[in-house]
Amino acid sequence: MPGVSAAFTSPVAAPWVLRPGAAAAVSLAAVSLLTLLLGVAFLPAEIQSARPFSSVTHSLDLGDGAAISLVWSMPSGYGGGRKFHLALRRAVLADAEFLWSELQPVSLATGPAPDHAFIGTWDGAIYRLNVAKATSEPICVQRHRGPVVALACSADGRCLVSQGAFDLRAWDLTDGCDRWRRTDVAPFCFALAPDSQTAFVVNLEGDVLEIDLLSGRSLRSMTQSNDQIIQVAISPSGNALAILGATGRLLVLDVQSGAPLWEKSIRFLAHQAPARVAAFSPSGRLLVTSDHEQGNALVVWDVATGRRLQTLRGHRRIVHGADFADGGEIRSWSADGTIRTWDLNTGAALSIVAIEPPLNAT
Repeated sequence: MPGVSAAFTSPVAAPWVLRPGAAAAVSLAAVSLLTLLLGVAFLPAEIQSARPFSSVTHSLDLGDGAAISLVWSMPSGYGGGRKFHLALRRAVLADAEFLWSELQPVSLATGPAPDHAFIGTWDGAIYRLNVAKATSEPICVQRHRGPVVALACSADGRCLVSQGAFDLRAWDLTDGCDRWRRTDVAPFCFALAPDSQTAFVVNLEGDVLEIDLLSGRSLRSMTQSNDQIIQVAISPSGNALAILGATGRLLVLDVQSGAPLWEKSIRFLAHQAPARVAAFSPSGRLLVTSDHEQGNALVVWDVATGRRLQTLRGHRRIVHGADFADGGEIRSWSADGTIRTWDLNTGAALSIVAIEPPLNAT
């Protein structure tokens, strides 16, 4: 592959904390981890009042209006304490069912089958859930060291990658054994290639590394940025890599050559925490990202040209995530406690579903 270095970086290299620049980012990482796990970038005014507050941090579309989501809530302001919920909605108009709150779920990923999902928890456990039999107890399949910040399953269903506060681990789902563990990359976010061969990992120093998914070896550095990179996404064909910076820089690279395809700069408001959203459409022709100028809005881009096609406004709080639904619409979820479905032609919300845990949920 053009641009691939002949020298590999060993996964047992010196700990990242010994490298200049990485240690200085620890405080930033701690704040970012807290932001991710709590699901709130800046605590809204509702939290400081006696009114209930809920924030949808993750959501998976199960088809036919069904979805499984993670919700962070404060039932009665600071005095109520934070709570984590797993919400299952079986149809668009159905009420959400709140399941196994004792798990304290903080991350979510699709499973190797359409009716399966992986759930990462605050205490490091990773569970596999059969959504079709949601009344059955989830099965603990692995255990991470510390909170499971993020999860992803490879497209072939054979590998599960989990991100901790300062390490990245890969598990073989066929035999349940560890594939590798990287403690030297200080991961901030990652994305798995659609061919299930590699992963693209962003570290705290602004590097985007391509890692072999089987061995964990570093293959090459895709790019290095002075800006903090907060999200990375790869197109379904594996040809394009989208990189979103904290200051609003959006860079799209050609994966094979590593060359930039186009770059945009979105104005960043200092008082508005950046949302971490970047997702390609199934065809790879469209890309949806955060709008850093708004924080609670989304932008739809033409991947081939970099042209801004649509701005989606309606969420009242920062948007935590978005994806493309089976029908081509965009789904997004936010700290305002709602999941919205958007019409790409008009930019209007087709549906708005509020997910509010009961006040007595534990």
